[in-house]
Amino acid sequence: MGNVSFLKHFLRRGNIMFADLHPEQPHLASAGHAEQHPKGGVTINPERPLPITILSWLFVLVATASGQTIWHVDDDAPPGGDGLTWATAFDDLQRALEAATGGDRIRVAGGVYVPSVPYNPEFERTEAFQLVNRVRIYGGYAGLADPGDPDVRDHDAYESTLSGDLSGDDVADLAGFLACFSGDGTPYTDGCEPFDEDGDGDVDAEDGHIDDNCKHVFYHGAGLNVDETAVLDGFTITGGNADSGSGGGMYNGYSGPTVTNCIFTGNSAEYGGGMANYHACPTVTDCIFTGNAAWDYGGGMYNRRSSPPVENCTFTENRAWYGGGMFNRYGSDSAVTDCTFRANTSDRGGGMFNDGSDPIVRECTFAGNSV
Repeated sequence: MGNVSFLKHFLRRGNIMFADLHPEQPHLASAGHAEQHPKGGVTINPERPLPITILSWLFVLVATASGQTIWHVDDDAPPGGDGLTWATAFDDLQRALEAATGGDRIRVAGGVYVPSVPYNPEFERTEAFQLVNRVRIYGGYAGLADPGDPDVRDHDAYESTLSGDLSGDDVADLAGFLACFSGDGTPYTDGCEPFDEDGDGDVDAEDGHIDDNCKHVFYHGAGLNVDETAVLDGFTITGGNADSGSGGGMYNGYSGPTVTNCIFTGNSAEYGGGMANYHACPTVTDCIFTGNAAWDYGGGMYNRRSSPPVENCTFTENRAWYGGGMFNRYGSDSAVTDCTFRANTSDRGGGMFNDGSDPIVRECTFAGNSV
């Protein structure tokens, strides 16, 4: 199959598909004051202080006068901290999100953080994180692991993981498990025997222990109105399981946060395993979507009446029924720039499937996607 195919009305050919269907629903390594991005290139690190000068002292004074606070989070911290220093860090991210107000920043050390507050207490598995407008959250800090320099930021050494694994019992290789997932009563494919934990001939949610995971690691529903000033930078988002909904890793409804330098992996949903956007316009840059699954549309990302700018991102080894890497629907005309779609799988549109949408795809690579 060709690597890029522009198709209309169910013509099927390779990695991109256009069709009209019936309606329904970092790696960042510190280098002085710069950061190494996972795809190469160096950018200024806004969270690593420059040497103190008169100018920077003035900046500190202005920030203090404006009430800006830097909160610290480390899962190795003892409970009861006030979050104002690494020595007194919060031990979970939720406390920092509740404490932060406009203009604040949150620094998160390497570790695993699980949401604890449900967005809808009437239903199970609705625990989720929610970004806050005018608050920037940065992951990948050394924290208490390096008392001599806790502000070192290196995502290889200090990975900050936001997980939907509420019980702490997920299979270790979530991406591999989702690649083998067959569903209850459906035989799995060759090579997936290790994931059939109960030996009943299929690979289902119970085998991977994701049946009790939260539905969304991040949930930004209608009414929350999260905008571009809510920034998530430098995290791995994994283990969300919206098995009868959308957006296992992140759900955005009428919201548009800024998401950069993040990895979405091992998330699953009916629509948009890694991320789902409904009437939403998040800005997604320098992110990796890998090993996510959607049982219907959009293994990596699903857009419905949403046109998020997506730049310098990689979509690899995601799976879905339609649109393994990305599914755009009903006027979702995203600008997709300098992205790579590789080794994604689906029945139609391995890399990308477009239904009633005309995304602007520039300088992207489509390779090895399959249908």
